[in-house]
Amino acid sequence: MGALEAFLKACPSDTYRAAFKAYRALLDDSDWLDKIEAFSLTTTSRLIIGLGIDSALQFGLTFHPTYGTPMIPGSSLKGVVSAYAASVGGPEWAKSGFENQSIGGQMGVEIFGGLLSAQSSKRLVGGSVAFLDALWIPRDDSQESPYQLEIVNPHYGGYYGGGVRPPDGMENPIPFQFLALRKGEKFLFALQGPDEARREARKILELALEHSGVGGKTALGYGRFGAG
Repeated sequence: MGALEAFLKACPSDTYRAAFKAYRALLDDSDWLDKIEAFSLTTTSRLIIGLGIDSALQFGLTFHPTYGTPMIPGSSLKGVVSAYAASVGGPEWAKSGFENQSIGGQMGVEIFGGLLSAQSSKRLVGGSVAFLDALWIPRDDSQESPYQLEIVNPHYGGYYGGGVRPPDGMENPIPFQFLALRKGEKFLFALQGPDEARREARKILELALEHSGVGGKTALGYGRFGAG
């Protein structure tokens, strides 16, 4: 059995189920934490996170470093949300650029952090909302794997490989398989921060995941989420 086929037979361990249950209880009992809001969303299309990661298996996928289960890094979520807000929200949500020292919009900098104009100078501001890693929610009493096989079928290997051959469509396609998360899988998201900023961040997050998606191949419809 190959590496990909092994993932198709993988099921969540009792250890991960117990750890996830404890994590969910911690988020729900946030008296000692600073304003954490947890909620679940469901994939409405297939999901690919980390496809470009270097791997000995020739495919990438982001796994929890301890349990080996699917997850979406909080940094990825923050990037998706800030980009979506900047694209639809107008100047107030403009992203701040650290490399070119560009000034961000008031709302964008308040939630995500960045450079803000302060009279005749620039001021570095930390974001008020923390985006925690989104963890995969195992199905109750199910030993079913969340993965499915996907295929990409490049037709221009000689061209993209740096050769002199033009992309004439005459090469034999070489199918390549990789893993994706299936439609209908649930993830637990969590945001931390002041009430108003956190609620605004959640609203944008849900819109971004519904319309833009997260991860690889979003232009083809991958990575979308809906209520659940």
